[in-house]
Amino acid sequence: MSIRDSRDHSQSPEKTAYGQAAPTTKDPKRKSSPAILVCPECGIIQTKKRWFHDAEILESKKKEYLEKLCPGCEAVKNGWVEGEVVLKNRITFLVPQQIENMIKNQEKKALDDDCRNRVVKIQKFKNMWKVFTASVFLARMIGEHLEKQYQSKTSYKFGRGQKYVYVVWE
Repeated sequence: MSIRDSRDHSQSPEKTAYGQAAPTTKDPKRKSSPAILVCPECGIIQTKKRWFHDAEILESKKKEYLEKLCPGCEAVKNGWVEGEVVLKNRITFLVPQQIENMIKNQEKKALDDDCRNRVVKIQKFKNMWKVFTASVFLARMIGEHLEKQYQSKTSYKFGRGQKYVYVVWE
């Protein structure tokens, strides 16, 4: 047994003989933060660094939680855009309510995968619509669904190192 191993390290608050930090005691005055964050806008929750929908936790007010905007609501609030879908097809003006409902349904479907899959805003012009999304994936999903449902042509242009997509539906 060496001299280094024979020392009593249980009293030392510094590093141990093997370079690992010694266990620290908890400060009784410091309160631990709740493990759950809830978005006040959309009601999704974050636990273990992941945002998702969980109706049981939302209905149960027994658990302690804090309110914080999720990344999707924060993107909508600040106007952060990663995708743009331009609707130039004449079908948009023949059945506008159907197109708008399809966009909302795609948003709901994509929202289950990631809370950032949100429509930031829809601008309606005389000859086209522009749909701005907070994620590249939602813009692609909307374009793919329009192309598939209406047997039309959609083009995709990526910019800023795949962090922005410009989708045109004609």
